[in-house]
Amino acid sequence: MKCVLCGNSYFKIIQQKIRFNFLRKVVQCKNCKLVSLKNPNTDIIDYEKTYRKLHSPILNKQMSSKEFFKFQEKFQPSKISRVNHLLKKNYDVLEIGSSTGNFLNSIKNLVNCSVGIELDKKHMEFSKKHCKLEVYNKPIEKLKLDQKFDIIFMFQVFEHIPNPIEFLNITKQFLKSSGRIYVEVPNIDDALNSVYGIQNFKNFYFRLPHPYYYSENTLTKVFQKAGFIGKSNFFQQYSVFNHINWILTHKPQASQIDGYSDLLWDSLISNSEKKEILIQKFFKKFNSEYKNLLENNGLTENLSFTGKIKKV
Repeated sequence: MKCVLCGNSYFKIIQQKIRFNFLRKVVQCKNCKLVSLKNPNTDIIDYEKTYRKLHSPILNKQMSSKEFFKFQEKFQPSKISRVNHLLKKNYDVLEIGSSTGNFLNSIKNLVNCSVGIELDKKHMEFSKKHCKLEVYNKPIEKLKLDQKFDIIFMFQVFEHIPNPIEFLNITKQFLKSSGRIYVEVPNIDDALNSVYGIQNFKNFYFRLPHPYYYSENTLTKVFQKAGFIGKSNFFQQYSVFNHINWILTHKPQASQIDGYSDLLWDSLISNSEKKEILIQKFFKKFNSEYKNLLENNGLTENLSFTGKIKKV
């Protein structure tokens, strides 16, 4: 095995068990520090037939496309706020991994044209029927499309790609010369992994559908190797209470919504309402300051890269 980024053949094993108790080595390149599953091209995930049976934003619950769309709706405003500066009324947009169409449906009135690629056939059909979107059920390397785009989005998709540099070289052929690419991925330097070092979190974090795990440095270098220039950014969505839950129980919360939420409890009796509000404000501030701390120190669960093709 050679590192896809630097060509080095020497790796350090950092993990031997991944989600669902699968035995699989996770390795880090001793030269450039890129983290991947050992032999990342070994397991090809069937996104149409098996992926959603195992992986869902609600643990141990397989969701229909309609249920998944409804669940994801509440996350779109924050997603749009992160990329709104990239959107223009005359822009043609491509989203790779468009799922049930939530994002493209949310921005279709903000741009000229919205096109998606989605390998889950049921999700693709739902987004075409429910959202009236133009969506293709083919990987980008097999897509025969003459159109070029002002911006290409990938949200929690790039970490699924087993051949990232080859993939980017194909993807940039669909970008206009002045176009931008925006990618969000999990951050390997997530505090739960890099600071607290919770073994059960590591067992949960690493998984077969994610052959690669990026830091700010390695993500930037992968894009640079594929001919892009740009910058990375950190953002935290899981709450401090999710982290406390992991520290105390060594288990995930039941759903993505629980993980993102402020601290909640059953309402107190009415004569304590003012005190309850004060406590809620305290915890809200505590959560906000913790997220800011993680973002300022590169310890968030997510990072993004915004780039353009480097001119030669």
